[in-house]
Parts: sequence; structure tokens; C-alpha cells
Amino acid sequence: MMQPTKRSEDVCHGLEQVLAPYDPLRIRYAPGELLFQAGCFAAGVYLINDGIVQESYAHPAAGEPEVATGLFGRPSLLGHETFEPGRHPLHGVSCRAVTWVSVLFVEQAAFETAVAASDPLRAFQTSHLLERQSALTRALWRSQLDPAGRIRATLQEIIPFCQATEDGGLLLPAEIDLHRLAELSYVSYRKTRDLLRSQWQMEQHDEGWILSPARRGSGADDKRCATTSPR
Repeated sequence: MMQPTKRSEDVCHGLEQVLAPYDPLRIRYAPGELLFQAGCFAAGVYLINDGIVQESYAHPAAGEPEVATGLFGRPSLLGHETFEPGRHPLHGVSCRAVTWVSVLFVEQAAFETAVAASDPLRAFQTSHLLERQSALTRALWRSQLDPAGRIRATLQEIIPFCQATEDGGLLLPAEIDLHRLAELSYVSYRKTRDLLRSQWQMEQHDEGWILSPARRGSGADDKRCATTSPR
């Protein structure tokens, strides 16, 4: 779960107020559930107000079926193809819930009307489009990293969604374990497990996995493994 900040809460609340007159739908997705898939009709825009979503797309230059664009949380807009210049009626990317996700869905025509009537929404849309272009550029670069680089990049993206622990570690969202981290990084579980034996360790708690600096010389048990620094 992304840790709330006053700014993200204020922005999300403001956007929800702007979109309220346009009959938005509140939808909740379970971890692993698709919000939409590339090639499907782009019916509208999704405003994330809670949770984490991974976006991916196919790129011929990547040499792989999918390229991860990144992880997105509140207050990100998804389904951006519906308002890009020269838009295509089909989604060009796929979005899947990483954690439990809550969104506000607004149909395309209603969203366009809302943008035309609201300066703050139009400004947010413009800023968001610039960020998305940057994310797409980084995505191809990330797809060409080696497994260790992909895992480091994924950990960097997860950090904003984590809670800090007293010993300087990070409490990961409850839904993200070693298997899920491997999936998010597009690296096999075995390679992920082996690559995480370095400067950090993971300990499983009731609240989720904690990523902490490894103690040199300490043994690992079934619930603990080391990991590379996310820096």
C-alpha cells in the first residue's frame, strides 16, 4: 500500500471532486487481477486512489513478450491512450493490480468533458502525460538490464510504497514476497533468490516482508534471505 502523503491525498481528493459530476464508477481489484489488457477497447480513464498497479507493454526492440513500464499508485491516471493526441481506440498497454487496488473509472467522453471544464484537471493531465513519456523511455532501458539491474530497479520503484522500520529497513506491502518481486522484475524466482544474497536480508513478519541491512556472519533460515541494496 502506498504510504499516504498530504499532497497525494489532497491531489486525489481534488481530482475525485472534479470527476464526481461525471458519474464515475468505484472499482476494486484483487492482487494479480487485470484492470485492462493491451489490444482491448479503451473505454475510459482509471484514477488510482489506493494500491499499486504494474503497467507493461510489448516493444519489438526489447526482444521479450512484455516490458514493464513501472509501478503506479495514487493519484496516477491509467488508460492514458484515451486522451493522447492521435489516440488509438485500443489500449496499447496492460495494467495489473500488484496489491488490492481501488480506482475511480470515468468513461472517455465524460473525462474529455471534465478536462475541458477544469483547469486543474487539464494541468494534471498535461503533467501526467509528460511523466508517462518519461516512464516509457525508461522502460525500454530497463528491459535491457541484466537480472541484477532489473531487481534493483524494481526495488527502487517499490520504496515509495514501503514503511520504514526502526533499524533502517523497509516493510514491503503485504502482497509483495520473493515470488512477487521476481515476477515484477521479469526475473526467474531462482535467479531472484540467488541475487538477493548480498547486502540485505528479508524477514517474514505478520505485516509482510521486511528488507533490512544484512548482518555479516549471521545464518539464514527458511524465512530469511539476503538481497542486494536497492540503491
